Amino acid sequence: MKSVRKYLDRVKGILLLLFTLLSCTEPESVVPEDYTYPAYFGSLAWHPDGVWLAAIHSDSVSHHDSANVKSKFTGVWLINTTSSEKIPLLMNVSHPAWSSDGKWLAFVQSGNIHKVRIDSIDEGILDSNSFAQLTNSYVNTLPTWGNTDEFIYYDTDRGSTYYTIWKMNSSGIQLHNLCHNCDSLGFGDVRSPSTNGNGESIVHIRYTNDTDFPEIFTMSEMGEDVQRLTSDDDSDLYPKISNSNDKILWSSNRGGGWALWLMDIDGGNVRQISPDNGVAGAWSPDDNKISYVLHSTSIAVYGNGEIWIMDADGRNRTSLTFIG
Repeated sequence: MKSVRKYLDRVKGILLLLFTLLSCTEPESVVPEDYTYPAYFGSLAWHPDGVWLAAIHSDSVSHHDSANVKSKFTGVWLINTTSSEKIPLLMNVSHPAWSSDGKWLAFVQSGNIHKVRIDSIDEGILDSNSFAQLTNSYVNTLPTWGNTDEFIYYDTDRGSTYYTIWKMNSSGIQLHNLCHNCDSLGFGDVRSPSTNGNGESIVHIRYTNDTDFPEIFTMSEMGEDVQRLTSDDDSDLYPKISNSNDKILWSSNRGGGWALWLMDIDGGNVRQISPDNGVAGAWSPDDNKISYVLHSTSIAVYGNGEIWIMDADGRNRTSLTFIG
């Protein structure tokens, strides 16, 4: 029975990931004929300059030779957090992650991690000669930069019965499994790493042998000094450590529905920080702001499907995008 519940919980996690990344499915309700379904965003990642936000999005773009001819562009877009300007950047990719200097973007395409150099963030110009595929086998996803951009941490099904967290250098070599003994310790999947570049802590989730739900843990950059921060009968997913290394933002349904929650780095001072249906949380570089996506199946929710920004204490919530 326990294994069935754990399987169902992982299915819930996968479903949350799907609508966090990019959801264009219709809400399960009867809607007016003139209702415009939200153009969902997901996988938010602030650029270190604090002005631009990378996000997974799908929208139409004009062809270079004719403004009247449009095609669908699904992938990474740049969103200006001041003007709300949108710039398409990379098609058919997911999970954007900025290097700490903002010059490189790691991303996932076809189950592998790649990187590309950004020549101009304000114009959305890439260095086309810099594209590099860093992994070439297994399923690799959720990259995050650490150690002053020397290493990239990610989760993968490489070399284990479960997904575990590995690290590699920014050239895709010097691979190291940070959870080489997790199977023997009774852990299931160890996933969703988050670092802030200082190498002090790697926040992540683990499925343990004493709960049916994913819990939040920290460990050192070498996979040691493992600390458990949550222990409850709810799903705790996609933790994001603050740049000051003192707080953790994550998605949870512990309040009855999905929302963003906040706690101190030691697991204390737990509180809900977003309104209900807030997902895909991301810290601003100075930790003063949090961006998120409002995702509700109710058509009556204002700003549904849009990117929102709020103060780090949850106040002053404003909609950044206005698609439909």
